[in-house]
Amino acid sequence: MSQPQDAAPRPPATDRGNAAPRRQSAQGTRLPAIKGPTTTAKHKKPGNGSREEGLLTNKDLNAIKGFIICNQNIPFQHRRGAIQKFIPDTPFKKPKQPCDNVTGLQLSPLMPLESSIDVPIRFEPPTEFYSPTLVDPRSTATPVQQLFSFMKRSVNPAVSSAAFDSPERGSRKGTGARSGFKSLDPKDYMLRALTCRRANQRKQEAIAYFNTAAIHYSSSDFDKAVELLLKNVAVLEQLADKVGLALAHNLLGVCNHRLEKYKTAIHHYKKQEALCGYYGRTVAQINMGVAYSALEEKAFAVQALLDAVDNCRMTQDMCIESIALGNLGLAYLRNGNLRGAQENLEACMELCSLSGDEAGASVCLLLLGEVFSLVKDHKRAQFYYANALRVSTEGGVKDVQQVARVSLGISRGNDKYSGKCMSLANEMKLHPQKPVQSLQRQHTRHSVGNIEVIDEIPQQDCKQIDV
Repeated sequence: MSQPQDAAPRPPATDRGNAAPRRQSAQGTRLPAIKGPTTTAKHKKPGNGSREEGLLTNKDLNAIKGFIICNQNIPFQHRRGAIQKFIPDTPFKKPKQPCDNVTGLQLSPLMPLESSIDVPIRFEPPTEFYSPTLVDPRSTATPVQQLFSFMKRSVNPAVSSAAFDSPERGSRKGTGARSGFKSLDPKDYMLRALTCRRANQRKQEAIAYFNTAAIHYSSSDFDKAVELLLKNVAVLEQLADKVGLALAHNLLGVCNHRLEKYKTAIHHYKKQEALCGYYGRTVAQINMGVAYSALEEKAFAVQALLDAVDNCRMTQDMCIESIALGNLGLAYLRNGNLRGAQENLEACMELCSLSGDEAGASVCLLLLGEVFSLVKDHKRAQFYYANALRVSTEGGVKDVQQVARVSLGISRGNDKYSGKCMSLANEMKLHPQKPVQSLQRQHTRHSVGNIEVIDEIPQQDCKQIDV
């Protein structure tokens, strides 16, 4: 049998006794000799499918196994470091997430089955903050549901923010949490902030303030969240921490927007804009446009959203660009610029279709139907309403589905009514009729016995009566 091409040549039979003995591994695999003459085997270079490229070593596998064992029963906020620090890049090539080029902040995950048009958007806290999950108030929730979520935190302040998590946001309910583990309490974070201040650890003190504000934000207690975030900003300004300041001003603006203090929200958005790059400026300008729209400042809203569109195209992020275009189209629609509304909403719908965002695409189709309804083009309006109903039904967006069904029925009724009016007008042009003259009345008085009677007689009969 022929030897492998890369195998080393065997020593002659006369020299076998002088060669160093070979070791045997535990599994029976033959290992290289400890001593002996050097072989002339050719080793493969990296890059030609060798073991060094694209495969995990035993050290990497042991590190991953140790991370899983240590953290499988511990909640995310108490884990030791981020998971990407323990798992190597190869062969798990993770794509680079779009973020701000100055602060490194990313946009928070959007709520499932909800549109981000005409609502403020916020940043996701960095992993080193170990923050509780921030839960935005759902725009489809009724006031009773919002009040119930607030009362749950008021009655039992030790309720964790994970209790308000939806399954789409990674709720850990039923995952076998560690026995005896208590849920998060804002008092624990306040105690941590006091301890860090006494130890002169100002950065950890600011993070503790932010995490306490995150718990109150998730329970819709925005007043308390604003109070704690202002303490966070006061500490971070002394440290000149751009990342923390941009994150705090962003969440301060969102909280004030929820409290309908739009001018204060715009003030914080402008401070955030000055601290960030293209990505962060886009987020701040979108939020400013939404706040100006709430203040009925339509011209300022359009200008802020135009700046947002210009900046988001520098980031090359499809998600944030679709949000900016959708808000700009809605601002043009409110301002009466139907041409601009149509162009931006169609561009937003195209981006949502490419990214698979059925909620955003259905909202854009619904607004496009409204645009053509305003110009009395009911045929095109029916086309967009019907597609909005189809897309929302496929995506399970029930609120858009109900509005699209009603709008489609109204558009069909308007189309039939306008068609009947046009046919009646054409018939009147073909068969003109004489105008009907109104009869003028004349009053006559005469007495019957002791009673005076007043009669109304048409003008054509007046000549025959002599009073």
